Amino acid sequence: MPHFNPEFLLSRATPLIASIAMAYYICFRCMKKFEDSREEEFACPFCHCAVLPYEGPTPAIVSHNPLLLLRANRLYRNHSKLYEAMNGPGGRDLIACRAELGNLLDKAFAEPKQVSENWPHLERTIVKWFMAYKEWESKDTFQCAFAESRMTLRWLKTNHPLKMIYNRVEASEGLMGPTKHWPFQQTIGFYWLPLRAQPENFDPVSRKLQLGLHDLSGCLLDPRHPLSSQTFNHPAVGDKYAFMPLSDPGDQLVCYRLRSLTIHPQFHQKALHQLVRHIRARMTRIRLARDYDIGTHLVAYEPDNPSDPRFKYEPVASLKQRAVNQQAQPEVPLTPELHAHLKTNALHFKSILAGNSEAAAAPAVRPPVGPRQGNGPPPPPASKPVINKNEITVAYREHASGLFPIITKWNGRQFAVCTITDDGAALLPTTHSISDRGAYT
Repeated sequence: MPHFNPEFLLSRATPLIASIAMAYYICFRCMKKFEDSREEEFACPFCHCAVLPYEGPTPAIVSHNPLLLLRANRLYRNHSKLYEAMNGPGGRDLIACRAELGNLLDKAFAEPKQVSENWPHLERTIVKWFMAYKEWESKDTFQCAFAESRMTLRWLKTNHPLKMIYNRVEASEGLMGPTKHWPFQQTIGFYWLPLRAQPENFDPVSRKLQLGLHDLSGCLLDPRHPLSSQTFNHPAVGDKYAFMPLSDPGDQLVCYRLRSLTIHPQFHQKALHQLVRHIRARMTRIRLARDYDIGTHLVAYEPDNPSDPRFKYEPVASLKQRAVNQQAQPEVPLTPELHAHLKTNALHFKSILAGNSEAAAAPAVRPPVGPRQGNGPPPPPASKPVINKNEITVAYREHASGLFPIITKWNGRQFAVCTITDDGAALLPTTHSISDRGAYT
């Protein structure tokens, strides 16, 4: 079988299946149909991707909703030679695909030149894992994510539906520099949810900057405690919150290692950069984690470039400490080691629910940039348990289930589930709710 470019899985044009069934050739990347009598695969004249024989329902591009991708795949995947080649007789299993890709990444970091020369094999393995991940994600539920300590909570601080800040972003000039105002916007109203569920808003990166769709902070929920006790604010009636699950830490690590491989000095594959960029635009990722307040703020990394400053959501200068005996403690200076430790926490995000991740005895561990050792870097040691302010910074992206993110409004007893109106101007109540103990009904 000829080399196949997997971008059809990640393309912006998402197919919706029509009801007509016939035999023909189809390019699954640009979704163009060819009624041809040839029995062999041939190259698409439009995108030069492999065109495969296909017998089944006719795909028609009628929507750009990325969540329709899995529905379309389920209907035609049993007829697709590509699906058979990718999955084999055993089908897709996320744990097995993750392990297979992890082993191949180990080899890529150890022998980058050899793996780079056999790029089609690595490419197929990455796509196979991502297909399995998206299928797993499509079946994820609130109850499962909450019980597994993967559920996050984001307080929607403003009632404004679109943007609270217009052309006036307050950011720090570097991690230690003074605070200034910049002529760019930041999207933090409740309408940021559907905007972040559209992969095209993150590729290219300049599009994300134009829309102000930077990372945001949230709380990693502990299923052992009431939800209202874990919020950064004291919930008031009418406050709005968004629930969004994370993937398993193993998949977070895979995505991190793929990103690390793109900057490996001896691994030369431009196609990997493009593939990883597509994946990162479609996968919610945790960036930093701490069992207390991180003190995140927008940071301008190119402050001297007025036309294109780059912003990141990072801690600035120092981190707050938890009060001892109701006495405020001095802030901790932000060092490179402490910053790296926050990134390591993110790869083991469940560990921040167990204890003080910033304890004096905890060594600063940099995140891995090479081969794994076991299941990745060792998690920070646990100490005293905590209840609230398990702050995380999250790159919110689409969710294949269609259920998330869940937008809610606190009514004093529980979180009433709402939907956003088509124009994004208001929230409408539904019959569903989430109790203060995390029961979704």
